[in-house]
This record gives sequence, structure tokens and C-alpha cells, in this order.
Amino acid sequence: MAKPVLCLDFDGVIHSYTSGWRGAHVIPDPPVPGAIPYMLAALDHFDVAVFSSRSRNLLGRWAMQLWLGKAIAAHWEAGGTEPSLTECECWSDAAGIYRKFSWPWFKPAALITIDDRALTFDGDWSSPRYSPHAIRAFKPWNKRPPKQCLAGADGDEGMACDLCEVAWASRADFECARRPGQW
Repeated sequence: MAKPVLCLDFDGVIHSYTSGWRGAHVIPDPPVPGAIPYMLAALDHFDVAVFSSRSRNLLGRWAMQLWLGKAIAAHWEAGGTEPSLTECECWSDAAGIYRKFSWPWFKPAALITIDDRALTFDGDWSSPRYSPHAIRAFKPWNKRPPKQCLAGADGDEGMACDLCEVAWASRADFECARRPGQW
């Protein structure tokens, strides 16, 4: 039985893209923290397609493949994590594991796509999130100011963090930067 396709955008999702666009074949930055172990584990459950605006360019696809091979090798050399089933097959060819991913020229049909520059459509075109103003104001995760910590906050309205004492209107608006996973 075929696995469902998981499409991952490259820049800003896998590659940290802190230097910005330098050309289809220039990829200077390190991986987004956690991207490599996530991708390797995902291979056990999905056919993982890596797609980017670089994908239409042969040198761009080649550069992404070379970059990913080096990033995976560096991940393993640094101790990595417990290997997934797919990784176990590839220990002797760390830099060649990029061949386990697909590298389509065009965005593939997928169960889901993970992208840092996308909105999920909720079925309501009148939603303010689709207004020209909101779209122009959109910032990907790595360009937004960090959310403030509200660890230890009580109640649902007018909460304040016991660590940084910043108040937010609702629980949906915060994440604990100093104590990940807590609020």
C-alpha cells in the first residue's frame, strides 16, 4: 500500500533561510532546528516530497539535494537521535539518504503541505484573515517577534506571565518561550 504524500516546503521550513534569496542554487544557512530528525522520522509514514520555488531549476533541485545530504550527515555526526526505520537502512550512506525523498519539479498532490508562507483556507472568503491588508501584513514564523511567555497564567482572559509579566488577551495568543510546552 502506498504511503500518503507529505509535501515540505524547503526555504523557511527545512532550510532556515536567514540569509534570504541568493539564487536557486545558493543555500547558505543551516537547517531549521528539529527539521532533520522530523524529516527522517516522517519517511517511515509518508512519501516525503521536498518542493520549493527552487524546484523548477535543475541546479536548484541539485543544490537542495546536496544541502540535505550534508545536513543529514552533520546531524548523524553530531549524535543525532534514535534512528527511524528508514535511517537504519542508510547509515552507511548518510549523504545519499536524500534519495529517499522525492524532488518534484511542480507542487505535488499531497495529503498535506507544510509551508511557512501559507494560510489554511477555512471555507469563508469573508474572513478578515484573507483581506488584502491581512495578507500584506503576513510574516512567516522567522520574521515575527517571539511570543511572550505566560507560564503559570491563570484564567482565560487578561492573563499575565509569572515569569515575564506580559499580559495577553487569550491562551491562543501565547506560547512560553522560556518554558516550551508550558503556559
